[in-house]
Parts: sequence; C-alpha cells; structure tokens
Amino acid sequence: MTGEHNALFYRKNRYGHKSADMAENAVELNNRIPLKYMAQGEALGAVAFLKRTAPKYFLDHKEEDLLYQESFPSTARIALADILDKIAKDNLELAILLEQEFDEELVYAHLNNQDLAGRGTEQELKIVDQIYRAIKKNHFQVTSYYAVIIFDGDNMGKWLSGEMLSEQNKEQLTAFHKHLSQELAQFARKAAEKILTAPKGVTVYAGGDDFLGFVNLNYLPGILKELRAEFDKIDVSQFSSKKLTFSAGVAVSHFMTPLSVALQWARRMEKEAKNMGGKDALSLAVLKRSGEIIKFKTQWLNSHGWFADQLKFLLDGLRDHFTTNFINQFCAEFIHFEGNMKIKNLDGMVDSELGRLLTRSYLDLSAGEASTRMKQDKEQKIAEMKKVLNNLYIENNLEDFLGLLEIISFLAKGVEIRAVAD
Repeated sequence: MTGEHNALFYRKNRYGHKSADMAENAVELNNRIPLKYMAQGEALGAVAFLKRTAPKYFLDHKEEDLLYQESFPSTARIALADILDKIAKDNLELAILLEQEFDEELVYAHLNNQDLAGRGTEQELKIVDQIYRAIKKNHFQVTSYYAVIIFDGDNMGKWLSGEMLSEQNKEQLTAFHKHLSQELAQFARKAAEKILTAPKGVTVYAGGDDFLGFVNLNYLPGILKELRAEFDKIDVSQFSSKKLTFSAGVAVSHFMTPLSVALQWARRMEKEAKNMGGKDALSLAVLKRSGEIIKFKTQWLNSHGWFADQLKFLLDGLRDHFTTNFINQFCAEFIHFEGNMKIKNLDGMVDSELGRLLTRSYLDLSAGEASTRMKQDKEQKIAEMKKVLNNLYIENNLEDFLGLLEIISFLAKGVEIRAVAD
C-alpha cells in the first residue's frame, strides 16, 4: 500500500488468492478484523496496519484510564446518522444490531443496487440489509452528504494583547487571561459534550476558540445557531464592553470526497468569513460530486435575526410547501444581472419575481375547489417565504443571494440516494 514497507498483513481477494510478492511470514486476516479496516485483496505493512486498526484496538480494550475508548465514526456514518437514529428508535432489535461494527458505505451500495457479495461478513451484510429494508419501508430520504465546520475566535490576538479591554482594565491583563481561559474551556466542554454529539454529528476538536466538527445535514442549521449562541454566553463584561465573536467555515461534502479536500474547503470558507467586514460571519460551500462548488457568506445575525433560523425556515418551507422550481427559474433569470453595474436597483424586480415564482411553485395538495381558509393559508405561506428571501437578498448581494438559493435547493432535495453522484 505505502510502497515503502514490506506487506506483513493481508486479506485474500474475492477469488481466494493472495499477492505473489507477499512476505513469507505475512499474516492473513480473519473476520475478527472487519472489512472496513482492510478490504479484500489489500495488504499493509506493520506501521500502516497499526494506524488503520488503532480504533479497533481501543474499542476492544476499554479501560478506565484510557481516554480513547471508541472508534471515530466514518463520514458515511455521519451522513446516515439521522436515519440510523430514527431506525433505532423504531426497532429495538435493529437498534442492538446497530451497536455492532459494520461498513456504513455498504448501505449506500445496497441502495444503489450494487452487488455486495464478498464485501462484508455475513453479520455485516445482515445489518446492512435490515437498514436497507427499514429505509425503503419508511420512505426515508437519504443523503450521502455531511458538513465539516471549522471556526476560530475573531481578533483573539487583540484580545490577548489587551487591546480590546476597557481603558480602566488594561492593567488587569493577567486576570483577564485567566478568566478568558476558564470561559473558553467551559464553552469547549459544552460544545463537545452537549451540543455536537450523536446523532447530530461529532466533535473532532474543541480547544477554546478553535473548533472542528462533522455535522449531519439534518441538524446543520440548529447546530450552527447553538454553537454561535453558546459562544455568545462567554462573559468578559468585567474587563470590556465588547463581546467575543467567532467566524466559521462550513463545507458540505459527499462522504466519498477525500477528507483532506473537505477540510481544505472548510478552512478556506473560514478565511473568507473572517475577511468580511466586522467578521462574526459564516461562509458556506457545497462541494458537488460533479465538481461544481456553490458558495455563500453572511453575518451570523442580520437585521431580522439569526441567519441559521432563516435557513431552517427556508428548508422547512421547501420540504413542506414549495418545490425548488422557483429557485431554478429565478437563478436562470437573474444570473444575467450578476456584476452588471448598469442595473442600479434590482430590488423591485427581485421582490416581484419572488412573489410570482413562489406562487407558481406552491404545493397545492387540495382536490377541487379550495376553501377560503386554505387560500388564506397559501397566501400567508407565500408571503412569509417571500419576506425571508427578500430580506436575505437585501442583507447581502445578488451573487451571494443566488449562491444561497442554490444551496438551499441542494439541501432541501436531500440528494436522493439513487443519484449518489448528483
């Protein structure tokens, strides 16, 4: 595998053969080491094998004084987390099976009608098949995407130097450092142990004002708000009239996209957020399997409240009351105005067209003549949706607004599993 070390551990291929250039004393793996750690026909040197199977070792040797006690979930597991949680709550027998190790990627393979022969143990394939049946039975909409979130405190250099302290507190820098460290440590513990936990996602690193986590898309808007709102509770009022803030980058990525790429884009988005005036911002990127990148950036709070709340409202609206057709049509019409300096004010056009397209894309499920109440309900939902969208357009610019529309369209569709590659 590495090209540098002798292969000392191997698994035969699906035809029962092993490579001819294997070391004479190489060890063949049995079913005790699941296929998720070493696939059929694969061979590893000692160093690579230890790195690959370390989570398995710690999982099998739980000790009270050992901090690392469980395997880190795969990106496929994170993408499936909300579905697996629903299944576990509905089926006690399957909930017990889900506690065992299995390759979550096989669930996607099964949903895409791929041949699973030889790709897992008999027990793994049994679990995967039961998950598949539960998904089909309940008509769950499965996504193969998850989110990486990275954030970092704004102006921390200025805070630590004392520049952000009130004039009368400049001499209390040591006391401020101690207080800030305690506040940040408390936030980090809350974020890792109470906020970003299964099935919502997993915290990879929480080091005060630095944070890295993986989030299930179903929980993304809520997690974004909860993390930012919790950070807002950090109290430094005895030292400064200013509040601590952070800027975050989010990359929505397919579970098969190399993790290094997803992390790179999350860091890039964090940097873009910090480049916004005033910082305290959020920047999102969706990395489609087709290679297309969709981006959007905004402040955490705008004149109408939390952006995360507005994002959730729009996604709920698209799930329950509107098709995404209005987004496709709107973007097709207004992309031509992007960067056109001759058009000084598009506000009226945007407002009018949003109203027209939302009306056309409303999911009217009533049969025959609709009642007056139903008509009023429809008009209210269209007006509310239009108001939130129009406000976000005014708060940002046309380029970012078009990016936001494409992102919510992507997220709302759930990326139906029969189109894993978009």
